[in-house]
Amino acid sequence: MLKIIGTMSGTSCDGIDIALIETDGESKLKLKGGMVIPYEPSFSTVLKNIYKESDYKKIIKLEKTLTEYHANAIKKFLNTSDINASEIGFIGFHGHTVFHNLGEGLTWQIGNANLLAELTGSSVVSDFRRRDIAAGGQGAPLVPVFHQALARSWGLDNTIFLNIGGVSNITYIDKEEIIAFDAGPGNALIDDFLYKRVAISYDEGGKIGARGKVDFEVVRTFQKDVFYSGPIPKSLDRNHFNYIDLNFANLEDGAATLTYITADFIKKSLKTLNREIKQIIVCGGGRKNKFLMGLLQEVKQIDEYGIDGDLIEAYAFGYLAARTVKKLPISYPTTTGVKTPKSGGTLVL
Repeated sequence: MLKIIGTMSGTSCDGIDIALIETDGESKLKLKGGMVIPYEPSFSTVLKNIYKESDYKKIIKLEKTLTEYHANAIKKFLNTSDINASEIGFIGFHGHTVFHNLGEGLTWQIGNANLLAELTGSSVVSDFRRRDIAAGGQGAPLVPVFHQALARSWGLDNTIFLNIGGVSNITYIDKEEIIAFDAGPGNALIDDFLYKRVAISYDEGGKIGARGKVDFEVVRTFQKDVFYSGPIPKSLDRNHFNYIDLNFANLEDGAATLTYITADFIKKSLKTLNREIKQIIVCGGGRKNKFLMGLLQEVKQIDEYGIDGDLIEAYAFGYLAARTVKKLPISYPTTTGVKTPKSGGTLVL
Protein backbone atom coordinates (compact mmCIF):
# COMPACT_ATOMS: atom_id res chain seq x y z
CA MET A 1 0.00 0.00 0.00
CA LEU A 2 1.23 3.46 -0.92
CA LYS A 3 0.09 6.72 0.68
CA ILE A 4 -0.22 9.30 -2.10
CA ILE A 5 -1.52 12.85 -2.47
CA GLY A 6 -3.22 13.37 -5.82
CA THR A 7 -3.73 16.82 -7.30
CA MET A 8 -5.84 18.12 -10.15
CA SER A 9 -6.09 21.50 -11.83
CA GLY A 10 -8.98 20.92 -14.21
CA THR A 11 -10.20 22.55 -17.38
CA SER A 12 -12.65 24.68 -15.39
CA CYS A 13 -9.55 26.59 -14.19
CA ASP A 14 -11.17 27.32 -10.84
CA GLY A 15 -8.68 25.83 -8.42
CA ILE A 16 -6.68 22.85 -7.19
CA ASP A 17 -8.32 19.64 -5.96
CA ILE A 18 -6.19 17.71 -3.45
CA ALA A 19 -6.93 14.25 -2.05
CA LEU A 20 -5.12 11.60 -0.03
CA ILE A 21 -5.39 7.97 -1.09
CA GLU A 22 -3.88 4.76 0.24
CA THR A 23 -3.75 2.12 -2.47
CA ASP A 24 -1.86 -0.80 -3.95
CA GLY A 25 -2.58 0.60 -7.41
CA GLU A 26 -5.00 -2.24 -8.06
CA SER A 27 -8.04 -3.29 -6.04
CA LYS A 28 -7.26 -1.85 -2.60
CA LEU A 29 -8.46 1.72 -2.02
CA LYS A 30 -8.70 3.87 1.07
CA LEU A 31 -9.97 7.36 0.25
CA LYS A 32 -8.78 9.60 3.06
CA GLY A 33 -10.36 12.95 2.21
CA GLY A 34 -9.16 16.15 0.66
CA MET A 35 -9.98 19.75 -0.09
CA VAL A 36 -10.53 22.21 -2.92
CA ILE A 37 -8.39 25.33 -2.91
CA PRO A 38 -9.63 28.06 -5.28
CA TYR A 39 -7.36 30.11 -7.48
CA GLU A 40 -7.36 33.87 -7.23
CA PRO A 41 -9.82 35.11 -9.92
CA SER A 42 -7.04 36.93 -11.78
CA PHE A 43 -4.93 33.75 -11.95
CA SER A 44 -7.93 31.72 -13.12
CA THR A 45 -8.45 34.20 -15.97
CA VAL A 46 -4.81 33.90 -17.04
CA LEU A 47 -5.06 30.09 -17.04
CA LYS A 48 -8.17 30.12 -19.21
CA ASN A 49 -6.46 32.32 -21.80
CA ILE A 50 -2.91 30.94 -21.76
CA TYR A 51 -3.57 28.88 -24.91
CA LYS A 52 -3.55 32.20 -26.83
CA GLU A 53 -0.11 33.16 -25.49
CA SER A 54 2.85 33.10 -27.91
CA ASP A 55 5.48 34.46 -25.51
CA TYR A 56 7.17 31.34 -24.09
CA LYS A 57 8.64 33.32 -21.18
CA LYS A 58 5.15 34.15 -19.92
CA ILE A 59 4.18 30.47 -20.15
CA ILE A 60 7.27 29.37 -18.21
CA LYS A 61 6.60 31.99 -15.53
CA LEU A 62 2.97 30.83 -15.33
CA GLU A 63 4.16 27.24 -14.92
CA LYS A 64 6.35 28.28 -11.99
CA THR A 65 3.46 30.13 -10.34
CA LEU A 66 1.12 27.18 -10.92
CA THR A 67 3.64 24.83 -9.30
CA GLU A 68 4.03 27.14 -6.31
CA TYR A 69 0.23 27.22 -5.98
CA HIS A 70 0.28 23.41 -5.81
CA ALA A 71 3.09 23.30 -3.25
CA ASN A 72 1.30 25.78 -0.98
CA ALA A 73 -2.00 23.94 -1.41
CA ILE A 74 -0.39 20.62 -0.45
CA LYS A 75 1.19 22.18 2.64
CA LYS A 76 -2.14 23.69 3.63
CA PHE A 77 -3.87 20.33 3.22
CA LEU A 78 -1.22 18.54 5.31
CA ASN A 79 -1.42 21.16 8.07
CA THR A 80 -5.22 21.15 8.10
CA SER A 81 -5.36 17.35 8.13
CA ASP A 82 -2.61 16.99 10.75
CA ILE A 83 -0.64 14.68 8.45
CA ASN A 84 3.15 14.58 8.55
CA ALA A 85 4.77 15.14 5.16
CA SER A 86 7.13 12.22 5.86
CA GLU A 87 4.13 9.87 5.71
CA ILE A 88 3.52 10.71 2.03
CA GLY A 89 5.18 8.33 -0.41
CA PHE A 90 4.42 10.24 -3.61
CA ILE A 91 2.51 13.16 -5.09
CA GLY A 92 0.46 12.50 -8.23
CA PHE A 93 0.80 15.81 -10.08
CA HIS A 94 -1.36 16.19 -13.18
CA GLY A 95 -0.42 19.82 -13.82
CA HIS A 96 -2.70 21.92 -15.99
CA THR A 97 -3.60 21.20 -19.62
CA VAL A 98 -2.98 24.21 -21.85
CA PHE A 99 -3.10 22.42 -25.21
CA HIS A 100 -4.59 19.16 -26.44
CA ASN A 101 -4.77 18.53 -30.20
CA LEU A 102 -5.00 14.93 -31.31
CA GLY A 103 -4.99 15.86 -34.99
CA GLU A 104 -1.37 16.84 -34.47
CA GLY A 105 -0.67 14.23 -31.79
CA LEU A 106 0.11 16.90 -29.19
CA THR A 107 -0.78 17.48 -25.57
CA TRP A 108 0.80 19.79 -23.01
CA GLN A 109 0.32 19.92 -19.25
CA ILE A 110 2.31 22.70 -17.59
CA GLY A 111 3.69 22.10 -14.09
CA ASN A 112 7.29 21.72 -12.92
CA ALA A 113 7.55 18.35 -11.15
CA ASN A 114 11.17 18.98 -10.18
CA LEU A 115 10.27 22.24 -8.46
CA LEU A 116 7.30 20.61 -6.72
CA ALA A 117 9.57 17.85 -5.39
CA GLU A 118 11.96 20.46 -3.99
CA LEU A 119 9.20 22.58 -2.45
CA THR A 120 7.39 19.66 -0.80
CA GLY A 121 10.23 17.22 -0.08
CA SER A 122 8.21 14.40 -1.70
CA SER A 123 8.74 12.29 -4.81
CA VAL A 124 6.46 13.38 -7.65
CA VAL A 125 4.81 11.45 -10.47
CA SER A 126 3.73 13.69 -13.37
CA ASP A 127 3.40 13.88 -17.19
CA PHE A 128 0.78 11.13 -17.36
CA ARG A 129 -0.48 11.66 -20.91
CA ARG A 130 2.39 11.86 -23.37
CA ARG A 131 3.48 8.21 -23.27
CA ASP A 132 -0.01 7.19 -24.36
CA ILE A 133 0.03 9.69 -27.24
CA ALA A 134 3.52 8.55 -28.27
CA ALA A 135 2.10 5.03 -28.56
CA GLY A 136 -0.81 6.14 -30.75
CA GLY A 137 -3.42 6.89 -28.09
CA GLN A 138 -5.34 10.11 -27.49
CA GLY A 139 -3.87 10.76 -24.04
CA ALA A 140 -7.33 11.09 -22.52
CA PRO A 141 -9.35 10.22 -20.62
CA LEU A 142 -7.09 8.64 -17.98
CA VAL A 143 -9.40 8.50 -14.96
CA PRO A 144 -11.38 5.41 -16.19
CA VAL A 145 -9.07 2.83 -14.60
CA PHE A 146 -9.79 4.50 -11.25
CA HIS A 147 -13.53 4.47 -12.01
CA GLN A 148 -13.18 0.73 -12.66
CA ALA A 149 -11.50 0.22 -9.29
CA LEU A 150 -14.32 2.13 -7.57
CA ALA A 151 -17.05 0.17 -9.36
CA ARG A 152 -15.46 -3.15 -8.44
CA SER A 153 -15.04 -2.11 -4.81
CA TRP A 154 -18.76 -1.24 -4.73
CA GLY A 155 -19.85 -4.40 -6.56
CA LEU A 156 -21.31 -2.46 -9.52
CA ASP A 157 -21.48 -3.43 -13.17
CA ASN A 158 -23.11 -1.94 -16.29
CA THR A 159 -22.30 1.41 -14.73
CA ILE A 160 -21.57 4.83 -16.23
CA PHE A 161 -19.32 7.32 -14.48
CA LEU A 162 -20.10 10.73 -15.96
CA ASN A 163 -17.59 13.41 -15.05
CA ILE A 164 -18.61 16.97 -15.86
CA GLY A 165 -15.68 19.34 -15.46
CA GLY A 166 -14.61 21.84 -18.11
CA VAL A 167 -15.08 18.92 -20.52
CA SER A 168 -17.50 16.00 -20.01
CA ASN A 169 -16.26 12.44 -20.16
CA ILE A 170 -17.85 9.03 -19.82
CA THR A 171 -16.58 5.73 -18.44
CA TYR A 172 -18.63 2.56 -18.95
CA ILE A 173 -17.79 -0.45 -16.81
CA ASP A 174 -19.20 -3.96 -16.74
CA LYS A 175 -17.76 -7.24 -15.52
CA GLU A 176 -15.60 -7.71 -18.61
CA GLU A 177 -14.89 -4.35 -20.25
CA ILE A 178 -14.10 -0.70 -19.68
CA ILE A 179 -14.93 1.90 -22.34
CA ALA A 180 -14.18 5.60 -22.01
CA PHE A 181 -14.16 8.79 -24.05
CA ASP A 182 -14.78 12.52 -23.85
CA ALA A 183 -18.49 13.14 -24.36
CA GLY A 184 -18.37 16.83 -25.25
CA PRO A 185 -18.27 20.20 -23.51
CA GLY A 186 -18.87 20.39 -19.77
CA ASN A 187 -18.86 23.57 -17.72
CA ALA A 188 -16.38 25.39 -19.96
CA LEU A 189 -18.90 26.77 -22.47
CA ILE A 190 -21.21 28.10 -19.76
CA ASP A 191 -18.43 29.42 -17.52
CA ASP A 192 -16.58 31.24 -20.29
CA PHE A 193 -19.77 32.80 -21.66
CA LEU A 194 -20.85 34.11 -18.25
CA TYR A 195 -17.40 35.42 -17.42
CA LYS A 196 -17.12 37.24 -20.73
CA ARG A 197 -20.55 38.82 -20.36
CA VAL A 198 -20.79 39.73 -16.67
CA ALA A 199 -17.56 38.49 -15.00
CA ILE A 200 -19.38 35.61 -13.23
CA SER A 201 -17.27 32.46 -12.87
CA TYR A 202 -20.13 29.93 -13.18
CA ASP A 203 -23.90 29.51 -13.10
CA GLU A 204 -24.47 28.64 -9.45
CA GLY A 205 -27.07 25.89 -9.24
CA GLY A 206 -28.02 26.51 -12.88
CA LYS A 207 -30.27 29.37 -11.80
CA ILE A 208 -29.39 31.68 -14.72
CA GLY A 209 -29.86 29.00 -17.39
CA ALA A 210 -33.15 27.87 -15.86
CA ARG A 211 -34.62 31.33 -16.54
CA GLY A 212 -33.71 31.37 -20.23
CA LYS A 213 -34.98 29.99 -23.54
CA VAL A 214 -32.93 27.61 -25.70
CA ASP A 215 -31.80 28.94 -29.09
CA PHE A 216 -32.07 25.81 -31.24
CA GLU A 217 -30.35 27.44 -34.20
CA VAL A 218 -27.19 27.64 -32.10
CA VAL A 219 -27.77 24.05 -30.93
CA ARG A 220 -27.80 22.87 -34.54
CA THR A 221 -24.53 24.70 -35.19
CA PHE A 222 -22.87 22.68 -32.43
CA GLN A 223 -24.45 19.48 -33.72
CA LYS A 224 -22.73 20.02 -37.07
CA ASP A 225 -19.31 19.95 -35.42
CA VAL A 226 -17.25 16.87 -36.26
CA PHE A 227 -16.93 15.96 -32.58
CA TYR A 228 -20.71 15.53 -32.16
CA SER A 229 -20.95 12.39 -34.28
CA GLY A 230 -17.29 11.31 -34.27
CA PRO A 231 -16.40 7.70 -33.44
CA ILE A 232 -15.18 6.63 -30.02
CA PRO A 233 -12.72 6.70 -28.37
CA LYS A 234 -12.30 10.46 -28.73
CA SER A 235 -11.00 13.36 -26.65
CA LEU A 236 -11.68 17.08 -26.65
CA ASP A 237 -9.77 20.28 -25.96
CA ARG A 238 -11.74 22.72 -23.76
CA ASN A 239 -11.29 25.47 -26.38
CA HIS A 240 -12.41 23.35 -29.36
CA PHE A 241 -15.66 25.27 -29.89
CA ASN A 242 -14.25 28.79 -29.68
CA TYR A 243 -14.87 29.32 -33.39
CA ILE A 244 -18.66 29.42 -32.84
CA ASP A 245 -20.28 32.84 -32.34
CA LEU A 246 -22.04 32.99 -28.96
CA ASN A 247 -23.39 36.52 -29.24
CA PHE A 248 -26.72 35.74 -27.57
CA ALA A 249 -29.42 38.36 -27.13
CA ASN A 250 -29.40 38.02 -23.34
CA LEU A 251 -27.59 36.30 -20.51
CA GLU A 252 -30.31 33.85 -19.53
CA ASP A 253 -30.90 32.56 -23.07
CA GLY A 254 -27.16 32.10 -23.56
CA ALA A 255 -26.78 30.08 -20.36
CA ALA A 256 -29.88 28.02 -21.16
CA THR A 257 -28.67 27.23 -24.67
CA LEU A 258 -25.14 26.26 -23.64
CA THR A 259 -26.46 24.09 -20.81
CA TYR A 260 -28.82 22.37 -23.24
CA ILE A 261 -25.92 21.81 -25.66
CA THR A 262 -23.83 20.26 -22.88
CA ALA A 263 -26.66 17.85 -22.01
CA ASP A 264 -27.28 17.10 -25.69
CA PHE A 265 -23.67 16.04 -26.28
CA ILE A 266 -23.78 13.79 -23.22
CA LYS A 267 -27.07 12.14 -24.23
CA LYS A 268 -25.79 11.62 -27.78
CA SER A 269 -22.67 9.96 -26.39
CA LEU A 270 -24.70 7.64 -24.16
CA LYS A 271 -26.71 6.49 -27.19
CA THR A 272 -23.52 5.96 -29.19
CA LEU A 273 -22.24 3.65 -26.46
CA ASN A 274 -25.10 1.20 -27.13
CA ARG A 275 -24.73 -0.77 -23.88
CA GLU A 276 -27.04 -1.81 -21.06
CA ILE A 277 -26.81 0.88 -18.37
CA LYS A 278 -27.98 0.19 -14.83
CA GLN A 279 -26.87 3.46 -13.26
CA ILE A 280 -25.23 6.75 -14.19
CA ILE A 281 -23.04 8.21 -11.44
CA VAL A 282 -22.18 11.91 -11.87
CA CYS A 283 -19.07 13.60 -10.49
CA GLY A 284 -17.30 16.91 -11.12
CA GLY A 285 -18.51 20.47 -10.66
CA GLY A 286 -21.30 20.12 -13.24
CA ARG A 287 -23.26 17.86 -10.90
CA LYS A 288 -24.12 20.98 -8.87
CA ASN A 289 -25.96 22.57 -11.81
CA LYS A 290 -29.55 21.57 -11.08
CA PHE A 291 -30.76 22.77 -14.48
CA LEU A 292 -28.23 20.54 -16.24
CA MET A 293 -29.06 17.57 -14.01
CA GLY A 294 -32.73 18.03 -14.82
CA LEU A 295 -31.97 17.88 -18.55
CA LEU A 296 -30.03 14.63 -18.08
CA GLN A 297 -32.50 12.93 -15.68
CA GLU A 298 -32.11 9.59 -13.89
CA VAL A 299 -28.58 10.21 -12.67
CA LYS A 300 -27.06 9.65 -9.24
CA GLN A 301 -24.62 11.95 -7.49
CA ILE A 302 -21.38 10.17 -6.58
CA ASP A 303 -21.72 11.87 -3.17
CA GLU A 304 -24.51 9.33 -2.48
CA TYR A 305 -21.73 6.71 -2.29
CA GLY A 306 -19.95 8.61 0.47
CA ILE A 307 -17.33 10.34 -1.70
CA ASP A 308 -16.91 14.06 -2.29
CA GLY A 309 -17.60 14.41 -6.00
CA ASP A 310 -15.21 17.35 -6.26
CA LEU A 311 -12.23 15.13 -5.40
CA ILE A 312 -12.60 12.22 -7.82
CA GLU A 313 -9.92 13.32 -10.28
CA ALA A 314 -7.49 14.16 -7.48
CA TYR A 315 -7.99 10.67 -6.03
CA ALA A 316 -7.61 9.28 -9.54
CA PHE A 317 -4.22 10.86 -10.18
CA GLY A 318 -3.03 9.59 -6.82
CA TYR A 319 -4.16 6.13 -7.92
CA LEU A 320 -2.48 6.56 -11.33
CA ALA A 321 0.73 7.59 -9.58
CA ALA A 322 0.68 4.29 -7.71
CA ARG A 323 0.18 2.40 -10.97
CA THR A 324 3.06 4.32 -12.55
CA VAL A 325 5.39 3.45 -9.67
CA LYS A 326 4.37 -0.21 -9.97
CA LYS A 327 4.66 -0.15 -13.79
CA LEU A 328 0.98 -0.99 -14.28
CA PRO A 329 -1.08 0.24 -17.27
CA ILE A 330 -3.01 3.49 -16.96
CA SER A 331 -4.50 3.56 -20.48
CA TYR A 332 -6.09 0.93 -22.71
CA PRO A 333 -7.30 0.47 -26.30
CA THR A 334 -10.91 1.02 -25.18
CA THR A 335 -10.17 4.17 -23.17
CA THR A 336 -7.69 6.19 -25.24
CA GLY A 337 -7.38 4.16 -28.44
CA VAL A 338 -3.78 3.16 -27.72
CA LYS A 339 -2.86 -0.09 -29.48
CA THR A 340 -1.86 -1.99 -26.30
CA PRO A 341 -2.25 -1.16 -22.59
CA LYS A 342 0.36 1.39 -21.55
CA SER A 343 1.82 2.63 -18.33
CA GLY A 344 2.75 6.29 -18.22
CA GLY A 345 3.98 9.08 -16.03
CA THR A 346 7.42 10.34 -15.09
CA LEU A 347 8.94 9.90 -11.64
CA VAL A 348 10.96 12.67 -9.98
CA LEU A 349 12.62 11.47 -6.77
